[in-house]
Parts: sequence; C-alpha cells; structure tokens
Amino acid sequence: MVFPHAGVRIPPAEGLEPEEIELYEEAAAVAPASRRAASALLRLLLEAFLKRHLVDAKQPVEGKNLFQLIEAAVDHLDLTRTLKKGLTAIRRRGNASVHDPYGLTDDVRAVDLPLLFQAVDDLVDDLHTKPTRACSRFCCVVDEGEGDEC
Repeated sequence: MVFPHAGVRIPPAEGLEPEEIELYEEAAAVAPASRRAASALLRLLLEAFLKRHLVDAKQPVEGKNLFQLIEAAVDHLDLTRTLKKGLTAIRRRGNASVHDPYGLTDDVRAVDLPLLFQAVDDLVDDLHTKPTRACSRFCCVVDEGEGDEC
C-alpha cells in the first residue's frame, strides 16, 4: 500500500521561481522518508537561487562551484556572515548526502534538516522579501532618480 507523502514545510510565498518552488516542495515531501534526498535537493535549490541572483547582479557564475557562489553572494549581494553559515550547512549536508551518504546518521540529519529549510527561508527573505517590502514602503519618500532601483 502506498500513502501520499505530506511535506514538512511550505515554500516562502514570494521570491522563488517555479523551478525553485518545485525543488523546495520536493525536498519537503521526501524529508520524512529520506533526509539525504531532502538535503541534496535543498543544495540544488540553493545553487539555482544564488546563480539567479548573482546573474541579476551582473556577477559571473560560470564554472563556479557552490562554495564560490556562496562567497560571491556574501561579497556582492550583501548577505550576512551569519546567513553564510546556514548556506554553508546546506552545502555541506547536501554534499555529504551525495558523496558520503553513510557518513551522517539519520539522527543527525533529523536535527539538521529543519535548520537547512530555515536557512533557505532566511535567504529568500534577505534577497527578495525585505528589499521588496523596503521599496514599497519608501518609494513615496525617495524622489525618482534618487536611491536604488525600486
């Protein structure tokens, strides 16, 4: 008998492209059955999301691995060092899930997985939600031609 899998998380309401939402939802859906798969999918999502935002910021992404993309995001997208730790955790757990699937116990993955999802949520909040909210709040205060592109 096959039972439908219910996801453990829902993606952020805004800020993810359809393909990124699909990765988030798939990671959430498989998490109860396979934390390794969920970690690997979150790693893929992180890479896609960072590439998209770095390209939008006119930063080169070709040939860069995820470590280099995270460094570029911190340098050019104004991500905090604290968030960098969360992104590094996603990279490390995702890599371990693919390259050393028996190196982490399920207990460790069970504890870490909600934190990895939270790091994705925080990243989307920092790169999409907060800037969008700030633009909508302050567009009437800042004259056209002044400030950043809203």
